[in-house]
Amino acid sequence: MTRRLAILALSAALLSGCGFHLRNALNLPADLGPVRVLAADRYSPLGDMLSEGLQRAGAPGPPGGGRGSGGPMDVG
Repeated sequence: MTRRLAILALSAALLSGCGFHLRNALNLPADLGPVRVLAADRYSPLGDMLSEGLQRAGAPGPPGGGRGSGGPMDVG
């Protein structure tokens, strides 16, 4: 138990020493219009992660749940 605590403390010290810190919440501009993520592969994990991240950050999606007008963000 003591060994695990020592390893945890050493890991935390090393991570903080190299400048690592957790990222704060994503701040989007207030005037950001609707955004639609387009990917070459419809089931692209990158496109899905980007879409979900934008939704969590509060970005407005295009009207109609993914269809319609919205500034497209192409993901190769």
